[in-house]
Amino acid sequence: MMGGSGVEARKKAKATVIAVKSITLAPHPDHGHQTVVVTVANIGKRDADGFRIGMVATRGSGAVSAEELSPPLNAAKGATRTVEFRVGCDVINGSRVVARTNPNPVPDESARKAANNILTQTFSDACPEL
Repeated sequence: MMGGSGVEARKKAKATVIAVKSITLAPHPDHGHQTVVVTVANIGKRDADGFRIGMVATRGSGAVSAEELSPPLNAAKGATRTVEFRVGCDVINGSRVVARTNPNPVPDESARKAANNILTQTFSDACPEL
């Protein structure tokens, strides 16, 4: 007999889902530098622990910077976090910046939900004084 009182509905597992929401620039106190601000959000159903944000800049010439990693992060369910990276204007002007979670997917995140774990932003004239 189907659907009787002895049949339990299968529940979906609660998962972590970290989304890289934005990459923006902010002033930096050191002349000739900018701050790359990466905002991430936990849009999943459980808290996230043990992940980092990695940032790489590809210059207009094609030269790729070494990946910089944030300190280890956590984000409660529904929380937003920001990470800042100091970057020289010679790197950021005319570059393509990629931010991603590390690891990807983050712990307890389904690989099917990891498409929003990476974001690319292009900055054409971030430091006009150079």
